[in-house]
Amino acid sequence: MGLIVSLMAGVFELVKRPTAVLPALVAALFQTGLFLLAWEPLFSLLFELGPGAGMPRGSLLELPFLLLVRFPNEISVAVLLAFFSLAAGNWLVFSYSYLFRKEKPLGTLKAMAAALKDFKQILGLTVFLFALGVVFLAFTLVLALALKPLAEIGAILLLAWLVLGYYAYLKLSFTPIAMPFEGVKLREALKRSWRFTRGKIPALLLLGIVLSLVTSLLSNAGSLASDFVEEETASFLALAFFLALGTAYANIVLVKYWLVGREK
Repeated sequence: MGLIVSLMAGVFELVKRPTAVLPALVAALFQTGLFLLAWEPLFSLLFELGPGAGMPRGSLLELPFLLLVRFPNEISVAVLLAFFSLAAGNWLVFSYSYLFRKEKPLGTLKAMAAALKDFKQILGLTVFLFALGVVFLAFTLVLALALKPLAEIGAILLLAWLVLGYYAYLKLSFTPIAMPFEGVKLREALKRSWRFTRGKIPALLLLGIVLSLVTSLLSNAGSLASDFVEEETASFLALAFFLALGTAYANIVLVKYWLVGREK
């Protein structure tokens, strides 16, 4: 029931308050700007590692270190791009949490400003999640290397590890919402997200599928809209708007899902 209510509430809020798209649009433009700044070293890295390129020789475990030695600047740029994109995503969640909280909700611009004032909390959250992701990828790499001789059994065990990682991701996914909503620090927000998602994993999987479909449809609509616009800047803005609309809807639905779940 909470799932349906949240999905409907997302549509209702966007119709009622069209300016709710603004935080997602700002985040999308910020992330696009980051990508454009990082484009040259990223393209260079992809070109060097593309088909027919000379990959560094070494074991699977040695490969990341060999790549880091060979492409230190390019990999540093890629890491910074991922980090700041994650930070922008966390700022976005904070903004929508302030915008749609039950007690004293803020206007769109005030919600965005309030999220900016939580810079230290967002930075701490981003560092934690980024470090967690790096550790998970490192363990996945080591595990893949260790299980390689086991063939099919190793593949099954590796898949189980990836499923476990996704389970942990779902359990902690409401941490950025819990922090501004309930005014708690990172450690307590992690605990509350873990408790909140107890028994909700099937619903969250379904919610993820629905939101992916909606954002995909809006992305395709944006591509079609941009094709009809000849002027380059207007075409880009049309695409950015539809992408931001999908992002805004997904964030609003998640915030509403938190609200419905906490009221029970």
